[in-house]
Amino acid sequence: MKLLQTLSLRQMLTVPYVVLVLLLAAAIGGLSYSAGRVAVDTLSNQLLSEMVHRIAQAVERHVFGAGAVLETAFPGGVPAPADIKDDFDKLRTRFWLATSVHRDPNNYAYYGDRNGQFFGLWRHSDTEAELRLRSSGNGPRTVYRFTGIDGELREPVRETRVFEPRERPWFKSGQSAALHTWTSVYIDFKTEQLVATRARRVNNAQGEFQGVVATDLSLQHVNDFLHSLKLTANGIAYVVETDGNLIGASRGPHLQRAVAGGNVRLNVEASDDPLVVASYREIRKLLRHATEPSQARTAVFETSDRQQVEAAYARIQDAAGLDLDHRRRRPTQRLPARGHGQLQADRGARLVGVFDDHRHRFHGAVGG
Repeated sequence: MKLLQTLSLRQMLTVPYVVLVLLLAAAIGGLSYSAGRVAVDTLSNQLLSEMVHRIAQAVERHVFGAGAVLETAFPGGVPAPADIKDDFDKLRTRFWLATSVHRDPNNYAYYGDRNGQFFGLWRHSDTEAELRLRSSGNGPRTVYRFTGIDGELREPVRETRVFEPRERPWFKSGQSAALHTWTSVYIDFKTEQLVATRARRVNNAQGEFQGVVATDLSLQHVNDFLHSLKLTANGIAYVVETDGNLIGASRGPHLQRAVAGGNVRLNVEASDDPLVVASYREIRKLLRHATEPSQARTAVFETSDRQQVEAAYARIQDAAGLDLDHRRRRPTQRLPARGHGQLQADRGARLVGVFDDHRHRFHGAVGG
């Protein structure tokens, strides 16, 4: 009361008004901040999901042509010959057409049978090709270069090493599968790059297993695509299998050199980037409980150093056994954020991730 007595009438009327204005301004500011934060988070989630979808589409476009290659080389219902020499001209024509469907990346189609015979056609360009033939069922292959679909086979070159198709992983996978199947990812002997093979069994006229037709898919294109993504300085994208082996990354290596020479697989757990390691572990947990893993979803979790990470993830699957997850994540600060993702896969699958610091968000996709 004494305080009020010391105030003038002007002050008594002005002070409540000022307090009211300040409270109202604070309330409006708080509501605006909250609404803005929600809007930023919503927009960021949409961007994360869109990035996941974009990477998934890129991977799907990369792998989908392999099935068409096999169906062109050996259309459904066409029996395999007992001896490849009996259908040599037909095989050559069909395999030329098969490697024309998606020559980049499916420029190599081949067939091996239960007798050890082998027929493979490698396209060097639109007109130049190489025929790899093992007609006797034993010994090394013979390689012929030729030009054009009906071009004359030039001087043969006999390989020094014995190539036994029946011992190759693609042959065993195709023989045991009723439909199309993908092999595990492996390092190609010549290019030292990652390759996956799509294979399908082929029966003879009696309906019995005769051989396997297959085509190789270089995964270097996936790595090149990740490098082409427009990310921030702290952003990263990667593709990894469910066992943690990297397929590609937008920065840093996805393979490592062995002490004895040559490339070997690099596991994400051995990555120098702690965010990549943490994201792989956490999002793998989320995928185990996802009811519709093929749908892009977002989530927030914390790393071991209490840093919040926002992620978007999804899985890519196909009828041949490809099963991939993709995700994106980044550490969270309550500021407008951006990010990218990660992708993971089961048998024959790949995982792709993209990250962007300043609230790590994650997108991803994969191929196999």
